[in-house]
Amino acid sequence: MTKAEKIVDFIKKNNPRRKELVKFIVVNLNKKVTAKEWDELPSGHSYQAYYATNITKWKRQGNVEVDPKTKRYSMTKYYNGQLYGITQKVQTEILEARVGHWEALAKNANKHNAILVKQNFRLKEKLKEIQAILG
Repeated sequence: MTKAEKIVDFIKKNNPRRKELVKFIVVNLNKKVTAKEWDELPSGHSYQAYYATNITKWKRQGNVEVDPKTKRYSMTKYYNGQLYGITQKVQTEILEARVGHWEALAKNANKHNAILVKQNFRLKEKLKEIQAILG
C-alpha cells in the first residue's frame, strides 16, 4: 500500500482533525518522531505546519473536505482513487471559470475595438495633416 493510499485509508476510517492527520503522517508513515515524543512536543512545535501544502492541495483538488463545524477531514464523493489527482468536478469548475473569463474578454473586446478604430482614424487624420505641413 502506498503512502497516499494509507493516508486515504486513515481519513476514511477516522475522520481525523488536522492535528490527528498530521500526527499519523509524522509518527506512523514518516517516522519522524515516536508517539511518545509527539505527545511531549510543546504547543507551536514545528510539525504543526507539516504537510500543509499537500493537505491544501488535496482540498483544492476536491479530494478531501473539512467539516466547518467539527473540523474533521473526510474524502469527498468526488474522490477518484488518486489523492494527488484533480477531480472531474474541480476540472469542470476551472474550465467553466475560463470560459466565463474569455466570454467577458470577448464582450469587452468589441467595445474596445470600436474605440481603437476611432482612435486609429484620428491618428491617420493627424498624420495626413502633419504630412501636408511637411510637404
